[in-house]
Amino acid sequence: MQKKPAGKPLVVPSETDLAWAAGIIDGEGCIMVCYNGSSSARDARYYQVRLVVTNTNAPLIRRLRMFFGGSIAKCKKAKASYRQKAQWSLTGTLCVEGLRQVLPYLVSKAPEAELAIQVGDTILRRGNYKHVNGWFEYEAISKKRAEIRADIQRLKRTEYSYEDFVKEAF
Repeated sequence: MQKKPAGKPLVVPSETDLAWAAGIIDGEGCIMVCYNGSSSARDARYYQVRLVVTNTNAPLIRRLRMFFGGSIAKCKKAKASYRQKAQWSLTGTLCVEGLRQVLPYLVSKAPEAELAIQVGDTILRRGNYKHVNGWFEYEAISKKRAEIRADIQRLKRTEYSYEDFVKEAF
């Protein structure tokens, strides 16, 4: 994938813009807590909060980057006849702040966003672990991140019956 470097937001989104973005994220987005189980003792468990939207509509991808920052990557075409896709991604503190902004408007991805924000709150700017009560609690924080990551993966596998789709909303 070719990637355009990550950038900061260019404009402050309005409430309408945030609701629009939440709809895109609900329908096209993927919220993840990525894990790198490095073998080195120095960086044994590295977690990253990530939000991705892949789409064939260039203005949609550019608008997300304008509101939240992040990077845009060119996706490889599976077939020559397919339209070009691009992937907008947001990681780290920008991701956590973006998720906080759209959270009030999210529907299907709200539980995943809440969990991802919890992981983000345990990460300092450079990915280091926060000190809790003055002590470096690496194992406890790492365990909590792993549990939250597993919860997000479970949410992604939620299955609905036909009755779930047609039952009354009120």
